[in-house]
Amino acid sequence: IISPDTSVVHMAAAWNKPLIAVYKDVLLNNRLWAPGYDNARQIIVKCGKVHQHRELVDRIIAALPETL
Repeated sequence: IISPDTSVVHMAAAWNKPLIAVYKDVLLNNRLWAPGYDNARQIIVKCGKVHQHRELVDRIIAALPETL
């Protein structure tokens, strides 16, 4: 599962599904609500519109082997 910081992240955690979660770098948000299990990865992007971060797709692809 690949998801921005939404309820989907929490559902994936509840069922222990492989997950890549994308968070904005907001004070404590990414620490408080981060998925905390072995096959989950968190990608943090600078504040702003997530679609403006061109390297995001590369970072997601790089994290895929770690979650499977």
